[in-house]
Amino acid sequence: MGSNRRWAHGEYVPINKSKYRGKKLPMYRSSWERKFMVWCDHKTKVVAWDYECLVIPYMNTIDKQMHRYILDFLVDIRNPETGVIERYAIEVKPIGQLLPPDPTKIKSKKRLAEMMYVYTINRDKRNATLAMCKKKGWNYKAVTEADLFND
Repeated sequence: MGSNRRWAHGEYVPINKSKYRGKKLPMYRSSWERKFMVWCDHKTKVVAWDYECLVIPYMNTIDKQMHRYILDFLVDIRNPETGVIERYAIEVKPIGQLLPPDPTKIKSKKRLAEMMYVYTINRDKRNATLAMCKKKGWNYKAVTEADLFND
């Protein structure tokens, strides 16, 4: 059976190779991830970046099991005001997966359950990432369509 893949995917070849910390070329899994890779590659304030380089354990509150979450991006950005390099844990995600679904706007119970499941898993991953960032003194940012498409 053939793949019914709906999202863009492929290998990204960085222009500024010295900024990319990965050992092999990053493989984007969506056009949004590719767009963020291009941003990291071209922005002068980005000192270094890596893709899917960090595994974060998290507790799934639905099945009560520990799982592994692979962070999308780890980015070092020079603060233009202070010159200090700040580290960011970045997740590229649609805003609709970061907010709880509104049951008054979703007619299908099955669709509501699916959306609630996705939201809950993403919340669990975000909470684990935030805890890790707090321990390490890093920043966390969820990059959404509002960030990617409002230039």
